[in-house]
Amino acid sequence: MVNAALDCLTQGENCGSFKPSKTCPGLRGAMAWSTNWDAANGDAFAGQVGAHAHGLP
Repeated sequence: MVNAALDCLTQGENCGSFKPSKTCPGLRGAMAWSTNWDAANGDAFAGQVGAHAHGLP
């Protein structure tokens, strides 16, 4: 869901019924609620979302 939101905000894709008024191609990340919680969960959020964010054009 977070990766789809990044696609929507940066490229206007995977938005579902929402369409942003403009895209933000320079957007390069998302912030987790707690990096400590993510670390305790094997960095699952950072691993999935970070890899996707690095692959954005």
